[in-house]
Amino acid sequence: MGNEVSGPYGGDIDPRYEELNGAIKRGDLAEVRRSVEEDGLSPDGPPGCSSWDHPLQGACMNADHADGSALRIARYLHSKGASGYDVATAVYMGDVDRVEELVAATEESDTIISVGSSVNIHGLRSKTGKAHNGKSGTITTELDGETGRHGVRLEGGGTLAVKPGNLTLIASQPAAGEELDAEKACRLIRNCRHVEMARWLYDYAGEDCDDREDAYHIITACKLGDLERVKALAAVPGFDINTGYLDPMPGSGHEIVPYTTEEDRDAHNKHLKEKYRRTNAAQ
Repeated sequence: MGNEVSGPYGGDIDPRYEELNGAIKRGDLAEVRRSVEEDGLSPDGPPGCSSWDHPLQGACMNADHADGSALRIARYLHSKGASGYDVATAVYMGDVDRVEELVAATEESDTIISVGSSVNIHGLRSKTGKAHNGKSGTITTELDGETGRHGVRLEGGGTLAVKPGNLTLIASQPAAGEELDAEKACRLIRNCRHVEMARWLYDYAGEDCDDREDAYHIITACKLGDLERVKALAAVPGFDINTGYLDPMPGSGHEIVPYTTEEDRDAHNKHLKEKYRRTNAAQ
């Protein structure tokens, strides 16, 4: 116990979790894998940790790594059984595949192999694998993106990494996914940080949902750099480019500019800097 430190919520926390947190902030997937697989640290963090100390949440809050390492870390931790990778977190990360998986699971929960599912093993061909054919077990990890295998805890003891094609579902865990209606999809668009995710939610909400137009407003499109969406809005008859609404709003003070080229952007930024300089000089 001498090398442990006191955590913010009482008790002692293994200092290696601080190292894990540092690796997540750096986007160092190799170090994260070592901490989990070699040091045996839990992908859910130390016992009693808050959501802010949760490793997967840490990857989420550091999702601006230009090389996409935060998203890879989040997927890795989830594959190792980390909780908390819900729709809202996946949207923040820009993980369209995870959102689709959760939505589909609500409709197909009886046919999807996931953590908690009971399975039979069959068709293994290696010398050691053949001995496990016919055995039953429980899925302990989601599908590993690199190995293409699930972790299976065998009845009678032991674990095995098995491909989905060698597993037959006996019973799945209830409520494997998460409901996502049009209204919630529109709310999530406003918090999007990735163009692909915003477009997916916009399409998912459907043409019958009027709220999606307000949700994927020109301000959001400009923030995400979605030039295609900005052009589509600007082409609507009666659209006021300065307010972002079909009906003009005098005095709103909005100054939203869709940049069609880098030259337009630079010219506008130069204009704003000059305007700021003149304002300060007059004071």
